[in-house]
Amino acid sequence: ASLTLRLMGDCEFNAVTVTSGDTLDLNGQRSKFGGNLTIDSGGAMKSTGGGLIVADADVRINGSAEGIHDGDVNMIVEGGTHDWRNGAADGAAPWCRTVLVNGNVTHQDQLGPSSGSSIYNPESVIVGNGKLTQSGGHAYLKDLTIATGGDFEMTQSTQKDIDLSGDFTKSGGLIGKSALDFDGSNDNVNCGNDSSLS
Repeated sequence: ASLTLRLMGDCEFNAVTVTSGDTLDLNGQRSKFGGNLTIDSGGAMKSTGGGLIVADADVRINGSAEGIHDGDVNMIVEGGTHDWRNGAADGAAPWCRTVLVNGNVTHQDQLGPSSGSSIYNPESVIVGNGKLTQSGGHAYLKDLTIATGGDFEMTQSTQKDIDLSGDFTKSGGLIGKSALDFDGSNDNVNCGNDSSLS
């Protein structure tokens, strides 16, 4: 008999494996996984109303994850070895809007199927703090953001393309360390009076 677990509020789990024939429905809720989240081949993850996944360990989607359709699914990962690429189709769309990497994470499969497409994959990645090691091949994303303190490394021997259909943002640099500090005193800025400033 198949089982469907539909979240009715924010939940926290140690580890979850969705086996063949079973379904996890995020149902627009926040779910935190202290251990591995695994969707086995033949298992499914639904995203009715979107949802948020917070994962401390591995996330492996060998079954299906429903394409975004009535609310965004986002994911925060803080460690582990991952495979975010669906093993089976469930809607012709990305299953996750944005993955925020906030620790040392390895992804072991290609990200995105081809240039300009995020179908059956996460759409965008933000490397916030820590390192994302992409060991599984090319990365086809909409947007890629690498914040100050973040690192993104392609380590597959022959497939190291990063192909973006949207924006690339590399934050930090001079402005991050030397921007004005408006603290209530001495808050004046003199930009000169050259006619080219108008």
